[in-house]
Amino acid sequence: MVARLEYYPDEKTRSAVLRLCQQDLYFLGKAILGYKDAEPEPHERMCRFITGPGKKKLIVGARGLYKTSFCTVGRIIQLLLQDPNHRILLVMNTLINARKKGAEILGHFERNERLRQLVPHYWPQVKRNQPWSSSAIQINRPGIFPEPSVTAAGVDSQLASGHYTVIGIDDPVAAAYDDHKEGGLIIINPEEVEK
Repeated sequence: MVARLEYYPDEKTRSAVLRLCQQDLYFLGKAILGYKDAEPEPHERMCRFITGPGKKKLIVGARGLYKTSFCTVGRIIQLLLQDPNHRILLVMNTLINARKKGAEILGHFERNERLRQLVPHYWPQVKRNQPWSSSAIQINRPGIFPEPSVTAAGVDSQLASGHYTVIGIDDPVAAAYDDHKEGGLIIINPEEVEK
């Protein structure tokens, strides 16, 4: 039998790490979610931008820049760490792609021991009464809402009457080929473009 590794030796440490994860997306991604190849430039800057002021953000960059890892997967997990009552809609170009990201989020909730030990009260004890799949994830939460914590959808999904606190859109259009293989990270704030 393998002994279980305890990541947080006491409640004070666990609470401090949780506060850091709630405030610092880069730390959450690198230390808890395992994005070990992330670097302060450009990843930490991207995380500061995505969590900074303003509601509408656009991140454009080459493959391999952790855009989806930090700005979608990591950000959704961070939002749930900040407030378990969030109801987040994740929209991608197809339902299949959205479910893949939902499965990644679900995988962190189910198998990432650092995350599980950070918020042990989030995990449902009986899954049959709560949505728990790659397209609908509901953590334990104090509020009662019809929407799950995370809903994955394609751009053509029919989602009438949903009341989401956050809507995240990631790769809503699939390119026929990737013409950005050699690019850098471009950050655009739509509110600045509109002026």
